[in-house]
Amino acid sequence: MVAAGGALYLSRSVWRPAAEAAHPRTAIAVLPPQNLSAAGPNAYFAGGLHDELLTQLSKVASLKVIRRTSVMGYQATTKPLRQIADELGVGSIVEGSVQVVNGRLRVNVQLIDAATDQHLWAERYDRTLDDAFAIQSEVAQKIVAAVGAALSGDEQGRITTAPTANAEAYRLYLQGRGLQRLPGMLAPNLKAAQLAYERALTLDPAFALAHAALSHVHGRMYWFRYDATEARTTSGIWAARP
Repeated sequence: MVAAGGALYLSRSVWRPAAEAAHPRTAIAVLPPQNLSAAGPNAYFAGGLHDELLTQLSKVASLKVIRRTSVMGYQATTKPLRQIADELGVGSIVEGSVQVVNGRLRVNVQLIDAATDQHLWAERYDRTLDDAFAIQSEVAQKIVAAVGAALSGDEQGRITTAPTANAEAYRLYLQGRGLQRLPGMLAPNLKAAQLAYERALTLDPAFALAHAALSHVHGRMYWFRYDATEARTTSGIWAARP
């Protein structure tokens, strides 16, 4: 009887993972999208979109979203999705690609159940660069719905409300984010990000996210001693003012 009971216990332990997900679908990892853009001013668009999608999903309290520093190690990985999900402790994985060509923004995105390796949702977007925020917002909403997460009215508003009414300013902000997030925190990339944010603020002086990002760049330039001057500190403080 003891032997039979032990065998039953072991068999149930072996089969449980196949029947039950190890982690809830609401635990999500958004992997860095494949960047298909050619070299040029839009080459870093994918990084900016990835960063902002993580920010959007993090606004939903019922989701557990793995932070950016943890998912960046899986860029261009060949690991199986189930292994990635197990390492990150998630039940859902988002992957895809971003390409900017001839003024068009092409985004492929798919949401995959880590336990079954099945698609929960997938979509392809082919729109103008002016639709960057709309695409990002729609992707976030579709992901929330597909994993069955609760979304309050306030959270819905935060996801759907654009941070600026100027589409070009938002594109410049995304470019700046992509440049700022490049590995190494190199001075040329930070300076290029600074210029992108400043151009965005010229178009929309009330663009709060661009102000915050610009202040952060000034801080990085000072911290890494690329420009450890009082003028740099002052610029960072002024950029952060409401």
